[in-house]
Amino acid sequence: MEAPPQRFPASPSTASPDVHAPPDRRTAGNRVQRIGSQTRALFGDVTSWVELRLRLFQLEVQERIQKKVDEAIIKVAPVVVGLLAGFFALITAALFVGWALGHPAWGFLVITGLLLLVAGVLYARSRRLGREGEEVDISPSSTDGQSRGGRP
Repeated sequence: MEAPPQRFPASPSTASPDVHAPPDRRTAGNRVQRIGSQTRALFGDVTSWVELRLRLFQLEVQERIQKKVDEAIIKVAPVVVGLLAGFFALITAALFVGWALGHPAWGFLVITGLLLLVAGVLYARSRRLGREGEEVDISPSSTDGQSRGGRP
């Protein structure tokens, strides 16, 4: 039988540089420099990735805010136009009533009185509903619907 071929040369003087040979100081220094430069490059890459992710998040938030502003404008615009139309309708009604009564001031006075009457009725109704909501105890422990103030 033949002997297996040697992996390492017999004499170190004739040996070519081998991966398995013990590293000298120059090779170790190169490795440390290479590892250091690769670590700095990796740190730079991670830093730029984090910065890009933060920028993406910022853009997404700005996009969501812009979308909400656009939705609000779409919802508010018809309300503003409707209020403006109502205002002009009230002026038109006041002028018509004033024309029917013989003087424009009387028309504005009548329309203003009607608006104050409607506002008073709505205010009284909201106070009554608010007062009823405060007095009635609707908790599960109270089955008879008595008021909180102890009044029957």
